Amino acid sequence: MRVGNIQVGDSGLLAELFTEPRFNAWSVGEVHVLDPRVIPNGRRDHFEQNVHYLNILNHLAPVAREISLRCRQSSMRRNWVRQFERHKAAAREKLAIVKQGSLGSERRGELLEGVRDILGQMEKIASKDMLRTEAARTLNPALRRLRTVLTHSSKKVKKAGGFARLAGSKKRIYEEVFSLIYDCSQNQTAAKILIDRILSEIKR
Repeated sequence: MRVGNIQVGDSGLLAELFTEPRFNAWSVGEVHVLDPRVIPNGRRDHFEQNVHYLNILNHLAPVAREISLRCRQSSMRRNWVRQFERHKAAAREKLAIVKQGSLGSERRGELLEGVRDILGQMEKIASKDMLRTEAARTLNPALRRLRTVLTHSSKKVKKAGGFARLAGSKKRIYEEVFSLIYDCSQNQTAAKILIDRILSEIKR
């Protein structure tokens, strides 16, 4: 707030008008006080608490509420988009494991079903009214790409390299071991890298 273009108080002077004080920090603006009856105190860190100052607060309160609403909606949009991106990363991770061709048909089916569930959650996020712009620009195209990959991955997957040439019983043992590696690993990306190395050794 400014009187005679000189600042009174700090940036948190009007924080109490916002539905959440943090939204005050999300906003940038100045209020120039023209009414001479609204008087800064001696330290110029606040105003004299009189009816004229309270009248200004009453007029600013609806503005602060509107800004708070916009901040809240922006926060919700960012949270939904972040959740969408986490789902996208999880779906890609599962599809990469399927494409690797190291698992048996049952485990592969479980992964693909997991991807379908994730895509369902992503579709719910992309359908939200507040995300119309994001959905048209990035969310829906990302969904279409993942659906295409899922369709291709649902077909019979070619076994990796020399793995395909192993005898049936030996191949099933490898599949069980690979499945255990994925089950016991906290980091699926690291597990995939390890299995990729094992598959490269099998080729030799």
